Amino acid sequence: MKHQVLSEKYGKWIVEYTSDKCKKPIFFVWLTDTSDNNQDKLIVNKKGKIVATKSIGKTLKVVQKLSSLPDAKSTQKWIKKSRALDHLSSNVVSIKKLEKKIESSELTALEIEQLVDFLSLFGDYETQMGVKEDKLVSQKGTLAALGEYYYNQIFWPSLNEEKKHKPAKFKINPKKLAADFKNARKSFEKCLVIK
Repeated sequence: MKHQVLSEKYGKWIVEYTSDKCKKPIFFVWLTDTSDNNQDKLIVNKKGKIVATKSIGKTLKVVQKLSSLPDAKSTQKWIKKSRALDHLSSNVVSIKKLEKKIESSELTALEIEQLVDFLSLFGDYETQMGVKEDKLVSQKGTLAALGEYYYNQIFWPSLNEEKKHKPAKFKINPKKLAADFKNARKSFEKCLVIK
């Protein structure tokens, strides 16, 4: 069985993350917690920091040793079956070049999707940590408008294959968006602990 198939089955994924600050990839686990109303979460330590590693192979070993895991029974099964495989897969979240590109205001649909994917991941973590909706850094300022634009102009229309849809012009102030996104990225990276 391929690792990606196993991850889909259990709702547990290894994420490979890079940014301007994290030039070399780091890896952490994102999952759907079936024991908690299917909430999307990241694996954190006792202090609430996201547990990350510098190699994909080390990720499962480090996570397995944690005393408390979300969706513990299912997560342990996924770890055990994953460790028996020769090749581990990861979902890539690479925002390395995106921050610089935001200010150009010439983001492609794929780049907007990548930005929103990162913000969704960060939002899952903030929600997991009990941050109130109006205090989410991942939705601060222009970031909420970015998500709205993506879903209304790109994601939902792409599901309707009958009609060709040309997205409305992207009108979010690029300098403000770049500043808000940089703030979110920095806030997220402060929540990482690399083992």
